[in-house]
Amino acid sequence: MDIISGNIANANTTRTEDGTPYRRKVVTFTEKGNRPSFSQILEGSRRNVAGTGVRVDRVHEDNETEIKMAYDSAGLSRCR
Repeated sequence: MDIISGNIANANTTRTEDGTPYRRKVVTFTEKGNRPSFSQILEGSRRNVAGTGVRVDRVHEDNETEIKMAYDSAGLSRCR
């Protein structure tokens, strides 16, 4: 939730504290715990529960998406 709210709050941020444009944060998840055996999955499905969930593997900046430049009416270039 923190990463999502940060991305939304900074969607129109043109410059960060270090002078670069804001890059959205991306969360990568991985499986939590060991993979369950077939019997564990079967038992879990009987209780309407399957799997052991996920955990955050890493949080990183999106450096693959190109930054779009736009011109605003005040004459300043703007990154979105």
